[in-house]
Amino acid sequence: ALAHSVRDRLIERWHDTQQYFKRNDPKRVYFLSLEFLM
Repeated sequence: ALAHSVRDRLIERWHDTQQYFKRNDPKRVYFLSLEFLM
């Protein structure tokens, strides 16, 4: 039951975040570490 409630909260927050990005179109910063390329 706890995992289900945590999952529901995460999905809700993820949806809110997606809506925020669609409305405001903020700049994004991408970071790629060289450790993963070696």
